[in-house]
Amino acid sequence: MSSILVGTSSWTDKSLIDCGRFYPDAGMALRNWGRRNGYPVDLLESFIGNQSREMMNDFVAVYVKDRAFSTKYPDRILGDFKDYVNGYVLGDSRFSNFVSETEDRKAHMQLKSLKASFKQIVG
Repeated sequence: MSSILVGTSSWTDKSLIDCGRFYPDAGMALRNWGRRNGYPVDLLESFIGNQSREMMNDFVAVYVKDRAFSTKYPDRILGDFKDYVNGYVLGDSRFSNFVSETEDRKAHMQLKSLKASFKQIVG
């Protein structure tokens, strides 16, 4: 078993396969790359943790070296951990807690709106 933890922040577009910046599709893209290269890996789960103390979000992916052993590890982080978005669990067809805008993007848009309001007031 292995895992990947990568800092990630920006917008997510589900109309594209977005795997270069370690967003939701990255875990599956790495799994698929491994399989194309002869490794029978499987992605057990992946997710993006919500920010803590206004820092970056972390992308987390947990793999098993050989998909024949996927059932040997039935417990999932997402079984208990709830402070995440865009979660994937082996066997599920959809992301849980899917969001298209990251926390950074939402904060940026709020600041942009505040700036516009301030300009109207001040002139």
